[in-house]
Amino acid sequence: LATFGALVVVACFWCISLARNAALYHHFKAPLRIYEDFYYSNSSSSFESSLCIGKEWYRFPSSFFLPEMQAGTLPLLWVNSSFDGQLPQPFGVWPRGLWEVPPHMNDRNLREPSRYHEEDECSFLADLTLMHQAEAPPDEKQWKE
Repeated sequence: LATFGALVVVACFWCISLARNAALYHHFKAPLRIYEDFYYSNSSSSFESSLCIGKEWYRFPSSFFLPEMQAGTLPLLWVNSSFDGQLPQPFGVWPRGLWEVPPHMNDRNLREPSRYHEEDECSFLADLTLMHQAEAPPDEKQWKE
């Protein structure tokens, strides 16, 4: 009887865990879907382009979502936003890039202006515009949804 009770508890825990994972995937997959669609729609492109991330920088999952181009991986650029901390930067050349501290890096999470680029340098822009945000939205004439 105790073994059966333990099995019931484990089965209930397993079902609840599986339901939670399914709910997380279903309700939070939008940012991943955007970059997945971006990857597949631009992987065959041959022109020089770049992807810029605005206020949504913290939702960018990984550089694995950037397609390979003829000149290497599509560059990821950051557009200026109200975030005042340090943004990520690519690793250096293998294998030295694993242990060397890149230039323009600080240990205080301070804003590093060299990471930011102008919207003119971007071919694609991923950004979020909310109704009550303090900063100006991207130029709507230049970007389409």
